[in-house]
Amino acid sequence: MQRRAEGNLELRPMASNDVQMALRIIHDYDEDDAAEAQETYQQGINGQYCLCENRAVIGVVGAKPIPDADGAFGLSWTYL
Repeated sequence: MQRRAEGNLELRPMASNDVQMALRIIHDYDEDDAAEAQETYQQGINGQYCLCENRAVIGVVGAKPIPDADGAFGLSWTYL
């Protein structure tokens, strides 16, 4: 089991230069999800986040509003 040092992890909003690494991470687990995520990211990355270790992207997660739900959000592209 790999151990991670405490204090080196950061969850931050995704930047446009993070998209390729995010897609690579998703693709490593599910090619179909990666294709769909690419379409989603092309529409915008607002609400998408990167988990970083020592500034390197190691995971992704997103949240988006659920239509016609009063303030409810759904998680998207969660690969941590």
